[in-house]
Amino acid sequence: MSTPYRIVAAIDFSECAHYALLEAIATAKQHKDSELHVVAVIDKEASELVPASDRHTSLLQISDHMRERLSIEAKRVLKASAADLLRSIAHVRVGAVAAEICNLATEVRADLIVVGTHGRRGIQRLLLGSVAEKTVRLAPCPVLVVRPKDFRAMDGLPEIEAACPGCLKVREETAGATWWCDGHIKEPATPHAYSHSYRLDEPPPSSPYRS
Repeated sequence: MSTPYRIVAAIDFSECAHYALLEAIATAKQHKDSELHVVAVIDKEASELVPASDRHTSLLQISDHMRERLSIEAKRVLKASAADLLRSIAHVRVGAVAAEICNLATEVRADLIVVGTHGRRGIQRLLLGSVAEKTVRLAPCPVLVVRPKDFRAMDGLPEIEAACPGCLKVREETAGATWWCDGHIKEPATPHAYSHSYRLDEPPPSSPYRS
């Protein structure tokens, strides 16, 4: 009997986690024999905000609620994805989120972990941390990080310098044999003019800036 292709999909019921679960299901369907492990982690750091005297009862209540919610959500997405027959197991863990995802992946000998990311940047990312990034660092197997398409991600970043029209022309005319125009060869005025690009199946040319 062949070993199933095992996927661990981490969800926190956010939009990004929804996309991650969809991607995990799509990947599982590409394999003849696959097994999907859907995990939700109760963050240990959040639970420590509860007074110690109430923590045990509180965690039991949260775990029960999480288990019910996870079951409902996973079944709903599986049915909507026409994957009702996919072998799937739900897990609820308590602890550091990334560590628990990776612990589960180790226990089930996962072939792939799928996590969603919000793509936070700057101070927001610094304060909140990145479960996806920590999972990648701790993971015992490949990690697929999923995020919704958002082509506004480059908004506010410095504009990329336009390519020199002369360089573009000479590259086209020489089929890439010559990369820079005469102006840049004689007097490289911009940082990109010091770069070197050449075909890997041909001997590299000598630098035009060496005597």
